[in-house]
Amino acid sequence: MLRAATKALHTHLLDAFPPDASYELSELSSSGMPGAIVHFLTKTLQHRADIETRRVAPDWFDGHHPDVQSSRKQYATALARHGKVPAEKWSSTTQQVLRQLLAYMIRPVPTLLNFVFQGKRNRLPAATVRSRMAYFAPYPYLHDALGNTAISDENPVFDRERLAAVLRPADRQETEALDDTGWAAYFDPLFDLYSLVDADEPSVPAELLCTALEYKTMEHLAERLRSRERQDFTKDQLRDALQKPQPVDPLPDEDTFDLGPHLDDEEFAAPPTRPSEPATTETSEPDGPVPLWMKFRGQPAAPSNPSTQNPPKEEKKSGNRPRWQQFSPLSSSGDSGPSQPGGATPSHSSEPSRPTASVTELEERILGPNAAKHRAFFIGELFRGSKEGYHRVLQSLDQADSWGEASQIIAKDVFRANSINIYSDPAVLFTDLVEERFRREA
Repeated sequence: MLRAATKALHTHLLDAFPPDASYELSELSSSGMPGAIVHFLTKTLQHRADIETRRVAPDWFDGHHPDVQSSRKQYATALARHGKVPAEKWSSTTQQVLRQLLAYMIRPVPTLLNFVFQGKRNRLPAATVRSRMAYFAPYPYLHDALGNTAISDENPVFDRERLAAVLRPADRQETEALDDTGWAAYFDPLFDLYSLVDADEPSVPAELLCTALEYKTMEHLAERLRSRERQDFTKDQLRDALQKPQPVDPLPDEDTFDLGPHLDDEEFAAPPTRPSEPATTETSEPDGPVPLWMKFRGQPAAPSNPSTQNPPKEEKKSGNRPRWQQFSPLSSSGDSGPSQPGGATPSHSSEPSRPTASVTELEERILGPNAAKHRAFFIGELFRGSKEGYHRVLQSLDQADSWGEASQIIAKDVFRANSINIYSDPAVLFTDLVEERFRREA
């Protein structure tokens, strides 16, 4: 889907800007080229200008002298201002730019992580992270989130996990509060990109919009678009479709749960896993490698030592530890073996301290007031479609007295039971919502 959309847009771009000439930035800015593309190309030319001006022979010149550095920066700025994309590079460069921008507008955080770290597991200074994120102009709240975090650190350094921990909550917080009209405005950058196809009334393929909404766990909004049976939507059509009243879903009976459709697109779908054969290769999800609990599988749990255990209040601070430590079987003295799929053997079901509650009550208590809209996403991605397993885990979490206890339930009855990558989107969202409950109660 992403490749097809990129190819279609690229064809229209080459029709409007043929690859038989070089193009200067000033020319592109005034010729109707979408702003996000011009911005990305500007950053690309600035980067190339910076590379060109660093070529100072150290044996002959002191390239680090303040006078040289000041002159070099001025020269690089002048080069970038008058930069141009060579004719022979125009087609390949714009194709890559379109692919990056489309991926970013559909799944912004994973795209940023891939672009910043270039598929490597390394640590980068905040200035480098910020300069690479700056290639993407839309959704400035993500840049603000990084800036706010970096300012609070004296010498900030980011790896992939830490940057994800900054960007994901910011992305979720920004979009969870959107109403139907707000969601229509959220896609303005995507419509601007599709002005390459129709400058007067651009329309975006429905499947791209649905994929973006489902990534944000807004499956009910994606269903509204699919119910219109349109191949694409203009801005007005999208706004009208999203404002359609949502039917009330009967919740008391678990059998009424609707998991909704799942995309088969290889670029957005997670790889399938067999119930009896946990995945052992690196997942296609961009946020992490093989589930880290598997690295500790089969190792004996650490013996309990009351003299070295933290007091109960300290247990709630475990969110500051790396996620693999929170969910490692070595972090608990309890049973670390995998339970049955779907949470068939919840850790705390033998001592219920509360009367049986409905799914809706449990969700609101454990996952927050907006939890119902994530239900289909969690059931499909974390519980292999088992509504009963989802309900059982919520009941177990309802009995937990601390975040440390809850994290072990999640590790055993969700992640290990269903072979879930703890860095995947649904795993991170589910964990954050549960942890937030204990922060509120602290």
